[in-house]
Amino acid sequence: MQSNIMTSIKQVDGGSVIKSGDTSSVFKFEILDDDGVKKDLTGTGKLVIFNFKDVILYQDVEVEHGSFSFKFDKVVAPGYYKLEIKLDGYVFPTGDFEIRVRPSFNPANSVPESTEDPK
Repeated sequence: MQSNIMTSIKQVDGGSVIKSGDTSSVFKFEILDDDGVKKDLTGTGKLVIFNFKDVILYQDVEVEHGSFSFKFDKVVAPGYYKLEIKLDGYVFPTGDFEIRVRPSFNPANSVPESTEDPK
C-alpha cells in the first residue's frame, strides 16, 4: 500500500465564473497528495468536466510536474460544473470547487463582432 494517496486537485490560476461561449479563459490546477502537497507527476491525463447529468468535456491534458491547464474548446451551456482528472490509474477530483458558466448576452452565446447595425 502506498503511504501517500493522491486525493485532489486545486485551482491555482483562472476564475471560477465564465460566460457561455468563452473559449479563451485558461484554468490552471495542481494535483495534491493527501497532505495537500503538490505531487511531481508528469504524463497525459484525461480531464472530465461534468454536471449532475452530462459530461461536457472529455479531453487529454498534459500534466507537467503536477500542474495542468485547460480551456473550453466549445460553447458550454450555462450551469455549474465539477471536474476531475484521471492519471496513472488514479482519479483526482476538485472537491467543492465548481466552474460556473453564465449565459452570454448574445442569444447565440458569443460576443458580437460589431455593435453596428448590419444593412
